[in-house]
Amino acid sequence: MKLIATLILFSTLPGLTAEVSWETKKLSDKFYSEGGAIADMNKDGKMDIVSGPFWYEGPDFKVQHEIYEAKAVDPHGYSDAFLEFAPDINGDGWPDVLIISWPGKGAWWLENPKGGTTAWVKHPIMDVVDCESPLFTDLTGDGKPEIVCAQNGSYGYASPPADPTQPWPFVAITPPDKSVFRYTHGQGVGDVDGDGLPDLIEKRGWWKNPGKAGGEWTLHPIPFKGNGGAQMYVYDFNGDGKNDIISVIDAHAYGLSWFEQAADGWIEHPILTKDAATSAGGLVIAQMHGVDFLDVDGDGIKDLITGKRFWAHPPGADGKGGDPGVNDPALLFWLKITREGGVVKFTPKMIHSDSGVGVMLASGDVNGDGFPDFLTANKKGTFIHIQKREP
Repeated sequence: MKLIATLILFSTLPGLTAEVSWETKKLSDKFYSEGGAIADMNKDGKMDIVSGPFWYEGPDFKVQHEIYEAKAVDPHGYSDAFLEFAPDINGDGWPDVLIISWPGKGAWWLENPKGGTTAWVKHPIMDVVDCESPLFTDLTGDGKPEIVCAQNGSYGYASPPADPTQPWPFVAITPPDKSVFRYTHGQGVGDVDGDGLPDLIEKRGWWKNPGKAGGEWTLHPIPFKGNGGAQMYVYDFNGDGKNDIISVIDAHAYGLSWFEQAADGWIEHPILTKDAATSAGGLVIAQMHGVDFLDVDGDGIKDLITGKRFWAHPPGADGKGGDPGVNDPALLFWLKITREGGVVKFTPKMIHSDSGVGVMLASGDVNGDGFPDFLTANKKGTFIHIQKREP
């Protein structure tokens, strides 16, 4: 009964700016991947979608092209494509596909045949990528993205060498620790101290960027709770000039909080909890394993987008077991962030009630209207959620 009431409230919450609605297109009902990307794969000026073994032609995404052998996965198991990105790795002007596999396994990229019909050539680049939320972003501050992950108990990064088809060497920036292993949850990159350099965030705290290659990264502990979450983000939530951090508390259970950087330490502000009475909008949801963070509605304040990763740990043959809330609806939603009198408010708004998120959540503008759309892929299938505006 509580869940039904929550869904009714959740779907009717009023917006504070122009109302946002969503058109959801289901591109596949099979399980291929836990992620994907939005990019112009054939350089025709229209944004396309890549997820799992296919890329889908925009703007209607009805035509699909295979980039590696398509083998659907039983939803009781796991795909080898946990995260997918679409950067131009070899600098030829065409988006390639970067795939990060099962935690503790490797990474490779598939070379775009420049719009031709020849095979996408696979280039293995890393044998081991540890942690559950690896990133492809600029951690070093050189303007070029790296794979940010862990190996052998240390966090670090791997940059493409001069020949990106060769192995990408891993550079450790933190000392090895037994708490960091293939299934460690929670990771982010952002400028915590406002010095203009990207820092590393993980569930023990944040590591200050020394600003020079080979310099020592320094840990500043933060009392994050739980078993670790998903992607972590840095942002000045209350507008006081100091950057704060937002994080899921447990990617396989409940909890989402923002942590305020105050003069005397870090203060946790719970947003979503396992108790409807203390959770924003009365929303109770588990397994927020994929998180994105950007301005959804164009009001100048970033918002958070997440949902339930369906069957992150699936139930057994008897339908029992798995994570808390394992069979709850696979919601996808965004939290509109507003500031009222110095108080930060989070208002949940529905995107879709039966798709959820994967290990990641990708964004991009697929229809050219200037507003972000979202791609999700998981055990429910592959979906594109297109933002619509109502006057």
